[in-house]
Amino acid sequence: NFGTVFVDQSYWQIAVASKPRQGVVGFLLGGLAWFAIPFALSTAMGLAYVALSTRQGEAMLTGDDIGI
Repeated sequence: NFGTVFVDQSYWQIAVASKPRQGVVGFLLGGLAWFAIPFALSTAMGLAYVALSTRQGEAMLTGDDIGI
């Protein structure tokens, strides 16, 4: 749950108690994970749509379906 990061005191205690170098590494690794997971899922879903629509022979979604 995203809200517990701001509400739960244990997250703040760890952030304050860690050494600055460890904190920087932790934030960078967290940021990479926060970016990499949605990026990988969106790439997989997009390629799956392309594969399914190519196999079907026509687009599965029309311009009206996606609001274009």
